[in-house]
Amino acid sequence: MKAISNLAKGIILFAIIYFVVFFLALEISNFRTSFVAKSPNSLAANTLKSALPTPTAQSSSHNIYLLVGEIFIISIIAILEMRWKLISIALYYINALFKKLHYLVRTFLVVGLAIILLYWVMLTSGFFVFIFVTINFGLVAIINAIFLRKLTLAQKIPIFFTFIFFLFAWVLLIVVSVSVNNLYLNLFTDFVYFPLTFLISAIFMRNPTKNVLNTVAFLSSIMVATFTGFLFTPFFAYILLLIFSIYDFIAVFWTKHMGFMAKKLITYNIPEVFIIGDLELAKTRIAELNAGTDKTKIPESIRPLIIGVGDAVLPAVVIAAFVFGKLPMYGLMAAIGASLGIFFNMKVLNKYRSIIPALPLILVGITIMIGLLWGISFLA
Repeated sequence: MKAISNLAKGIILFAIIYFVVFFLALEISNFRTSFVAKSPNSLAANTLKSALPTPTAQSSSHNIYLLVGEIFIISIIAILEMRWKLISIALYYINALFKKLHYLVRTFLVVGLAIILLYWVMLTSGFFVFIFVTINFGLVAIINAIFLRKLTLAQKIPIFFTFIFFLFAWVLLIVVSVSVNNLYLNLFTDFVYFPLTFLISAIFMRNPTKNVLNTVAFLSSIMVATFTGFLFTPFFAYILLLIFSIYDFIAVFWTKHMGFMAKKLITYNIPEVFIIGDLELAKTRIAELNAGTDKTKIPESIRPLIIGVGDAVLPAVVIAAFVFGKLPMYGLMAAIGASLGIFFNMKVLNKYRSIIPALPLILVGITIMIGLLWGISFLA
């Protein structure tokens, strides 16, 4: 029996993500609608509506500005580092300066900053949020001091990235706790979840394997896409994908920092890329592509596939936005279109064997399938 190629595995993986997001968003949307309908003015219903908001054109456009601004800053940092190593040089001197300070002075600075931030939280968000932040992130700081004190910043980065993924999963836990309305589950959600998940992140990501990295990337893609879908109307989610498709094209063919970023993510074990195939070959492969050397050096039968989490998340945001916008059939067609898009991406990748922007073809697939459904609806 012929083994499944890495390209076929990539197609299957992304199709699974798109359809899991569709069905998860459908279940959450149905639950939210039925729960709020039963007791629209209850505290639980208001909490649920706050956790899972209904987006407007104004809030959607605001969120697009934030995300585009964020990726612009990240891109500038990546380009500066890729061309002139400015970030590495700056961090070296900052680190050297910080080490010259006495231990007590460093401690005083960190503690003083923490006190200022907590005081600001109390003034702006109220006493309960102050207690929530103090307990949770106080315990996170203690766990960091006990278990991660000997790790370098580079070793801690994948831990913090994984911990951020759990922030999105926390929203799902809020939904569950609201529906069950159990005191112990509410206490767990408020005061145990964050330090526990930080500890779990530390255990699994201190020396992560490829399977651990891919698992975190898979789960985080689903969670981030599902709950980011609540931030956009379907139209603005589509506009977001369009903007990032253009950015993807520019980052691959013009500034060429996309390959550089992928190399950094793999080097620092940050679960923001899927690595299908051998990890060491993947590192070699991305180095070859960035250097523009012989692309046939690694045999096709074992050539690894490297694809960014963003190529899973951004199309899935469109899928979730359609579902939450009460247009589930459009969400289903978007999932089918995204799967077709990733299929043709793999065909192009296999032909040209180079770094390619994945989002444009996915956008085309989604556009065709949504347009097809719209045309059928219009004619009917």
